[in-house]
Amino acid sequence: MLEALRSIFEFVGKNYYNSKLSVELVDEADTAYAMGNRICLPVPLLEKFTQDKLPRFTVFYHELGHTLYSHSLSEFIERWQRLPNVASNYAYNDNYHHLLNWIEDFYIEQQLEKDYPYLHDILGCLKRLTFTYNIDDIDKAFN
Repeated sequence: MLEALRSIFEFVGKNYYNSKLSVELVDEADTAYAMGNRICLPVPLLEKFTQDKLPRFTVFYHELGHTLYSHSLSEFIERWQRLPNVASNYAYNDNYHHLLNWIEDFYIEQQLEKDYPYLHDILGCLKRLTFTYNIDDIDKAFN
């Protein structure tokens, strides 16, 4: 069943959005990610979506947005440091990584909805997720 789902994700991604896309389902990862034209979706996360009665393809479309619109972290940091007055007053710090990820997630979802309005309802499912907070990450979230 999961292999069929992976094939559907890859077919949709290749034929409608990005001709070089590959999709992998992995057991050991705890978060989905996109790297270049490769999307890795953890099976436990897909199962959690099913338990929460959310469509599993929602996480696929979110990661697809990263393949279409994201830049590498190093490129983003370079852009950050080229902004006037930033290098001296707001130099990049690793504690900003969570914040950058949140900003990027909002950006890619907004771009997907702008370029592909039919994804509005699908991406809206992400807002129905219940988040758990790890107190150890609080220093990264609120630098």
